[in-house]
Amino acid sequence: MSFHRAKNEGQCFDKLGANGEEDILVRHLQRASHPMTFWAYMLHCRGGYFYVGHTDNMERRIAQHETGTLAGFASDHRLFKLVWSEAFPSRLQALEAERKLKGWSRAKKMALIRGDWDDVSRLSKGKGSASTSSARTVPGDNVK
Repeated sequence: MSFHRAKNEGQCFDKLGANGEEDILVRHLQRASHPMTFWAYMLHCRGGYFYVGHTDNMERRIAQHETGTLAGFASDHRLFKLVWSEAFPSRLQALEAERKLKGWSRAKKMALIRGDWDDVSRLSKGKGSASTSSARTVPGDNVK
């Protein structure tokens, strides 16, 4: 399974397309090459937490997160930024990616967001079991 960061030319795009940047949702839709595309995605939420999920409609899911219509963690931490996503040809593959990412440490998730594959690989080695960390970022973590 390969992961790609939600970046273009080193710039991280948020859901609002701030600072004249291209809207990340448009980029996601442009990358979709299958009749039905499924997405695994990561939000950086208020309080420094990461939320990982999957969907078959990224635009609708982001709107649901924004309005708080989905009960749960993301609705309690509504200020968020989409920091990573990946398209998959099946729901099962997107769900598998979501579950895998949920087991990653905060440091490994941040390396994925940065596209630092050496760090992702380094953080994967020697780990006997999945992380149960909340993946909460702390000041100075440099998530953009």
